Amino acid sequence: LAIGEILVDFISIEEAESLRDAQTFRKFQGGSPANIAVNVAKLGGASAVIAKT
Repeated sequence: LAIGEILVDFISIEEAESLRDAQTFRKFQGGSPANIAVNVAKLGGASAVIAKT
């Protein structure tokens, strides 16, 4: 059981001089508790996340 915040990471999918110049982004789940729960599940373990929205 992981307890904490779940975040959304916006990652640029194009090469640009700086982040300010980037136009296209993809969304990925983030936040340490969510990352741990996902990886535990990938390894075959039972996992859950409790988070406040």
